[in-house]
Amino acid sequence: MPDDPRTTEALSQPPPTRATVRECRLTRLDHGRDDEPFLFAAERMVIGADPTADLVIADPAMSKFHCEIRISDGAAVVRDLGSRNGTRVDRVPILEAPLRDGAVLALGRTELRFISAPARSRSRCRRASGSAAWSAARCRCARCS
Repeated sequence: MPDDPRTTEALSQPPPTRATVRECRLTRLDHGRDDEPFLFAAERMVIGADPTADLVIADPAMSKFHCEIRISDGAAVVRDLGSRNGTRVDRVPILEAPLRDGAVLALGRTELRFISAPARSRSRCRRASGSAAWSAARCRCARCS
């Protein structure tokens, strides 16, 4: 192959802005609307139907330990834990994927919206609030424990 004398021109642009994720919230989507938020600030959170999962959601199509969300180096990543029905982010099936602010996770028949910025009020995580969406949710994050 002959040497290519062409060089690529460097663009003078500032580096992309990187957001640092410290706290996150998940809201269950109910008929296209966001339900009550579930706040968490742990480095790792397992979502599933098993009572020992960090976030327990009663959904017969969700595996016991369906997926995990990790916060590492200021970025959030979701990883499927070998679930039967898979994990989707914004309708795309994934094994592991970064999470953007506003991403929609589909776990079984449950859809959750991921928000990387905490809500304006810095309230503690909410355990089973009595709402239908989180009636089986139980929080074991660092803020509630």
